[in-house]
Amino acid sequence: MAITKIHNIKHRRWDCIGVGLCALDFLNVLPHYPASNEKTNVVESRIQGGGPVPTAVFALAAYGWNTAFVGGVGDDWGGEMIIQGLQEGGVDVSRVIRNPDSRTAHAFIWVDTRNGDRAVALDRTQLRDLTADDVPLEWIKDSRILLCD
Repeated sequence: MAITKIHNIKHRRWDCIGVGLCALDFLNVLPHYPASNEKTNVVESRIQGGGPVPTAVFALAAYGWNTAFVGGVGDDWGGEMIIQGLQEGGVDVSRVIRNPDSRTAHAFIWVDTRNGDRAVALDRTQLRDLTADDVPLEWIKDSRILLCD
């Protein structure tokens, strides 16, 4: 019976469901990493949605895949920015949880222009973790691929 289910995956609702952490990325490109007590100027900066799984399902949607993301954000401007960005990319966000008692996770990212190395500091101290009850089993059953972090 398992073989039959594998052959029928092309008839699933989604090509890929992603379940994981999403964060609001504060990205800063630097000429070099500053040493301790050193200051440097930022070359470029932006704020955007991020996280391994949401980034992957966003990219897959850009290639024409039917994707959805399940995760949690705070009921704040950062969560709204992440949801809006995923929606604009064609990702189904109807199961993203907007928790009024949480703050959207923030990732502070520094990229060194000399070699592309990056450093990341993730602040998820005020974000409620997902539980098994948050993940819709019927969606997973109706997807060809499950991507988790």
